[in-house]
Amino acid sequence: MKKQIIVLACSLVLINSNFLRSNVPERKNLTSCFADVVIGDFATLEHFGVEFDQIKRSMEYVEWVARDGDKRVIKLETPMLALIDGKSFGINGVVFGLVLQVRKEVRGILYGQSMANGERQGLYVLDGKHYSVISLARLEYQYDFEYYFAKNELIKNRSDYGEADWQAQMENVETLYKTRKAALKKVLEKAKDEFLKITNSYVESARGVKEQTYYLIKESCDKRGRDDCIILQWGEAEEGKEGEILKNQVVTFKHFTQFCYDLANFLEDMARSCKEGQKQFRQMISAAKKRKK
Repeated sequence: MKKQIIVLACSLVLINSNFLRSNVPERKNLTSCFADVVIGDFATLEHFGVEFDQIKRSMEYVEWVARDGDKRVIKLETPMLALIDGKSFGINGVVFGLVLQVRKEVRGILYGQSMANGERQGLYVLDGKHYSVISLARLEYQYDFEYYFAKNELIKNRSDYGEADWQAQMENVETLYKTRKAALKKVLEKAKDEFLKITNSYVESARGVKEQTYYLIKESCDKRGRDDCIILQWGEAEEGKEGEILKNQVVTFKHFTQFCYDLANFLEDMARSCKEGQKQFRQMISAAKKRKK
């Protein structure tokens, strides 16, 4: 019977993947069926306490982002804003439009692209299925949980196995986990490369005002209580080397979720606060509409 527990634990992925791979819009499904199972099972696990705590915290953060947990309206007030808002070398109408476009693209990375039927479809493909960054982060912590859960059961019930059988079971668990993580890593690296292409126009537009932009990023992160933002390191990076921060610091889909959500919030804060840039952008749109008539 106890051997069957291990099989049951490993088979959880088959049940829960159906939920994660569904085409139901993520933002309408705030908590996955897997999350309910995990929360109830943490207290029963005897080994890997630190690992389970990390998985639980990752799960809670990802689900918080999935329901767009930080809806605060933040106004940036640093004196640096006046130095670039509406200026030809700063946040002018063109750059303001880029800010809006990049924010839309980043949220599409996080939640998936909006479809004509009102649902969202992830931009990334794994095993023939579409995933958003959030759904991949869910899959990531699901794999982590199942790995440690299976090892916990094997260690707890070691006396029920012959030594060779126990070693074989443990090797199977390790092999499955490494295979899954390798597949996720491949998708993550591709997602980061595509992110850099999407944001390249905005990063290039910030050349020459990066120091001022950093202070805007810092104020946004401070007001949102995000003192460990990876985008702070991104803002501090030497010009031309921003991509290295993403490649070196973002090593899990949880990190990527955090990075994208912080960036989307910052871009929203900046757009809301740059009144002159916003005014110029609206004038550009109005002039373009008149030319079409």
